[in-house]
Amino acid sequence: MKPLLCVRHEPEDDGGLALETFATAGLQVETADAWNGTALPDVDAISGLVVFGGTMNVDQVDRYPFRGSERDLVGRALVAHLPVLGVCLGAQMLARALGEPVEPGPVRTLGFTPVHPTEAGRADPLASVFEDGAMTFHWHEDVFALPAGCEQLASGEDGSVQMFRRHDRTWGIVFHPEVTRDEVRRWLEVSDRATLAERWGADPEHLDQDVERHLPAHEARGRELFGRFAGIVRASALG
Repeated sequence: MKPLLCVRHEPEDDGGLALETFATAGLQVETADAWNGTALPDVDAISGLVVFGGTMNVDQVDRYPFRGSERDLVGRALVAHLPVLGVCLGAQMLARALGEPVEPGPVRTLGFTPVHPTEAGRADPLASVFEDGAMTFHWHEDVFALPAGCEQLASGEDGSVQMFRRHDRTWGIVFHPEVTRDEVRRWLEVSDRATLAERWGADPEHLDQDVERHLPAHEARGRELFGRFAGIVRASALG
């Protein structure tokens, strides 16, 4: 079986519990660290694609040259009908590949907020791990509308797209189901308290409290989600 390719964008984002879940499920995982200029394989060499988050915008190709080749890979994976999962920036890349603009949102979002699965989401193999009002970890400032030809699987309190699906092998998730306690703390350490307060309107002490309160259930849902995606990758490769 060909490896599952997982693309990361920054040293602080190690893929969290997703990579360990894929390995436990018996998948061969190949990681590509885009910021190092790692060459990306072609779609005929992989069984599926996972694209994680990052602080850059999908259209900042001049500032981040790897964005161009990565966007091309996402497009080819969609054409090849490989299993594809985009997380945060990865979901934005999927939206962009499907013709939907990705733009700065009216507010920046950092912390735990509830999501609400739609009827389609409640029947979806991945989105159904989230009950109505499940608290999920967000850290993003760009937004997009539902791409044409896709189903919305979950929404935020404001009706925003939080999870979507294209056909039966492509999913985009705006929040971060992969984060672990160590990963969240590492992200917070990179941003000083002034930045968290002024740019993101977040109180580090409240964030710490929310991590303790909500992360155990969030991690459990994340492991289930990535385990189910591993099963989809395996079934696709064998079928």
